[in-house]
Amino acid sequence: MSKDVVERQISSYLWDGQQLSRQKRLFEAAVRFPTVNALRPLAAYAYYLAAKDQRSWAKKDVVLTQERLSGGKTIQVDKTVTLEKTDAAAAVSYGPANPHVTKNGGKARRLGVDEGLQYKSIKKRDILVVSHSRPILHRDVGVEAEVAKEFGLERDYDVVEAARNLIPAGFISPAAVLNHYPVDRTSDEVQAKALASDIRVTADYVRNASLARDASTLAHTPFVILDTRHGDAVISEEHPHLPAPQGGLAAHFVLPIVVGLELHNL
Repeated sequence: MSKDVVERQISSYLWDGQQLSRQKRLFEAAVRFPTVNALRPLAAYAYYLAAKDQRSWAKKDVVLTQERLSGGKTIQVDKTVTLEKTDAAAAVSYGPANPHVTKNGGKARRLGVDEGLQYKSIKKRDILVVSHSRPILHRDVGVEAEVAKEFGLERDYDVVEAARNLIPAGFISPAAVLNHYPVDRTSDEVQAKALASDIRVTADYVRNASLARDASTLAHTPFVILDTRHGDAVISEEHPHLPAPQGGLAAHFVLPIVVGLELHNL
């Protein structure tokens, strides 16, 4: 899906020129860096969805077919996930367990250690939906400022927490580590870089430990979706493939991260 195709597809759905500009910056950031070339079709997909009114697509089973840039294999991804009760010690913790109310009045379940919830049966067509505020895209600590400046993207400590929780749990592979650090939240840049370094060290540990223990978890998680509606990760009970629709997806951008393409055979 090329940028031009995406722009034509969303032309009838645009409602906010400023928001479109933000989508374009995300797309351009994904295209710019060779280490994230695999993000191109997914960034376009996010760009497309985020510009639509969520009421027009939330009820549909949107399927994206992505052709791998290396190997020529095809991955089909839809918004279907399987949640099962598992060992609480192996569950994913995303912070406070305050539920959000969905548009249908139901409670959105949180994935957390206190609930003992984990993605147990991850398949190639699954998407992990995570929500954090103001994520940015970049490939290395050294280029964060450059990316943020050039594309007008923002940095946020919440993304550091997202990565620190997701990597040990095996939902982000070491091949797609998020090296975000809270430069905007602290004057201590040494501490900021230490956080990013900690994420990379954690990723190395996961690569050595979890691949031998349970490679299937990492191998079958095509990508993660981060959005900016609120700072908590939730899964809607009514629509397990969507975060709680607080105001509709059209009001916020979505940033997908491809995981495992370099390390695993998807």
